[in-house]
Amino acid sequence: AAMPAAASTAASGSAVAAVAAAAKSASSGSEVAAGAPSAKSAAGGRRVMLLGVPAGATAESVQELLDLLGDVQECRLLAQQCPPPHGAAGQRAALVTMADSKQASRIAEASGHLLVEEGTAPLIVLRITGDDLPAHASNLLHVAGLPQADPEDFVSRMFGQFGLREFLILPTPEGETLYTRAALVRLADVEFAALAIKWFDGRLVAGAAHPLKVNFAVSRIEAPAAARLGAGLLGGGGGGVASSVPVSAPQPPPVPPPVPPPRLLPAPPSMP
Repeated sequence: AAMPAAASTAASGSAVAAVAAAAKSASSGSEVAAGAPSAKSAAGGRRVMLLGVPAGATAESVQELLDLLGDVQECRLLAQQCPPPHGAAGQRAALVTMADSKQASRIAEASGHLLVEEGTAPLIVLRITGDDLPAHASNLLHVAGLPQADPEDFVSRMFGQFGLREFLILPTPEGETLYTRAALVRLADVEFAALAIKWFDGRLVAGAAHPLKVNFAVSRIEAPAAARLGAGLLGGGGGGVASSVPVSAPQPPPVPPPVPPPRLLPAPPSMP
């Protein structure tokens, strides 16, 4: 979907300036006092997701607001509406990359106080930190419940917003429904992957009978698909994957039962 036409949306004057000044002051003060960012801040990356962007806002107007809090490297509006409770009146989300993790943390601390337009609800900020990630987290996702029509185009368009590197559509297991139709999707890094899970998991999309199921790939290895992905079927390197297809490890040849030793018969009695 294309971005909405540009609208005149200025950052919200003195209210935003006050929040920006307070956030910068609080952030710099804590860093001076502690001598280093907190462990939680250090574990986080440079990206944030802003929920509740007004329908008429543009990427430029969102970036203008965030420039008050740091150096914005990239700002893009996501194609889909926000899910409830942030999906009223066509509200959307923005995916933003800041120059460093401290600036991303500063924006996260201002969640609930950032206004793109006067008279609109404040933005909600999501940021991924190390505490949010499971031990098996990686940049490889397992996505189930793809639309029946042209799943390749769907994956390319939707996950292309999150730094898509490669993907592989898995065959539907025999006897199962199209709900089990799945793909392996590799994104640029684990931070993009975590944000993509928050954005897509549980979302009902056009052409699908059930909501999407998006997870980090786990320890079950679907070896043929992983090998094809690693060999560069659609570009990039390999890795572990999750799949609804069970994997059978090669079995050793059966061991024959032990042969019992020969039984010795008594000698016949001697003849007279």
